[in-house]
Amino acid sequence: MHRIRVLFLVAASVALACGGGAEEAGPEAAEDTTEAAEVSEEVSPEVAERVKATVVERVHAYNDTIPLAHPETGDRVELAFDSVHEEVVATPGGRYRACVDFVGPDDQVWDIDFYVDETDGEYAVEDELIHKIGGENVIPEGARRRLDTQQ
Repeated sequence: MHRIRVLFLVAASVALACGGGAEEAGPEAAEDTTEAAEVSEEVSPEVAERVKATVVERVHAYNDTIPLAHPETGDRVELAFDSVHEEVVATPGGRYRACVDFVGPDDQVWDIDFYVDETDGEYAVEDELIHKIGGENVIPEGARRRLDTQQ
């Protein structure tokens, strides 16, 4: 199921990059339309550490890399793990979101949002979303809202 979600997000990214969106807009407009439906909340330091540890375990399981399709070209890209941001938030849908920096083959920093679910004290990465490449927002319209409100 996880791979299907990631493939859907990649396909949606490619479709939008290839003109699949309703209208052409600059990065500023894209940023405005990708915000969550409600405000996400910061979590306790203990939960933040568990979420970050879960994300790091996932990345280590793939030898500190993550293979993704570039949202504009569809080409497979191997990204090298750099760091996990300090802030972890609880989404309105009850999930946790942590932003992780990776470095692409062109030395650009890719921000990838990892969505982590908690069930009976067990934490697991369920979704990833390409947030930014080289500081430019590349989230497909509605993707952040859908993942933030998903339960």
